[in-house]
Amino acid sequence: MAKRTDTTIQGAEATAEGGQDLTTHARVQGAAATAGTGQAQAVGAWLTKLPDDHFFYNLVGRVASEWSYFEHTLDLIIWELARWQTDGLTDQIPACITAQIMGVPGRCQAIESLCDFRGIPDKPILKAVRTLRQSSRVPADGRARVIHHAWYIEEPSKRPGAFRAMPKTDRRFGVHDYTKDEFDILLKHIGNLQKSANELKKQISDALHALQGTAI
Repeated sequence: MAKRTDTTIQGAEATAEGGQDLTTHARVQGAAATAGTGQAQAVGAWLTKLPDDHFFYNLVGRVASEWSYFEHTLDLIIWELARWQTDGLTDQIPACITAQIMGVPGRCQAIESLCDFRGIPDKPILKAVRTLRQSSRVPADGRARVIHHAWYIEEPSKRPGAFRAMPKTDRRFGVHDYTKDEFDILLKHIGNLQKSANELKKQISDALHALQGTAI
């Protein structure tokens, strides 16, 4: 993500015209940071809320939806492992548990534990689970930033940007450029995670089928 400003919001004013909803405008001081020093030159810019019809909103929604599909595939694996050779156990019951698991790491840990409990001896499967958990970390942070950032248009340049408020993995403050290419890269990473999760699901289903009838 290209750095646009090290900004300090000096104030905000809400305006309304003809009964329209209030729109926040923030006066920015300190754009154009001096290269290599982190010091800012005093210039002025206006930030306005991203317009309702801006195409970035579609991309933000796509990131959220694609990530949810990825996590749901992990849930399906957990449900299958939980109900295997367990009479009367429907997906609704383990769903009550997975609904309380936050994020990918907890889901992967549950899959590891269930594979061990079910007696799946295939070490490559456990390695695949751990690899998936590890490879999801950076995209997970990207997904969180895209969804939780406040999005603005800088005036008068009309460039869209995300306001970063010192997130723990990248402690920057201010509005920073974010491009469609960056959305595309993040979506590609999420798509790769989906593919890996689906492959893992098939591997585990095949392993359970091979164990069919084995006492546990």
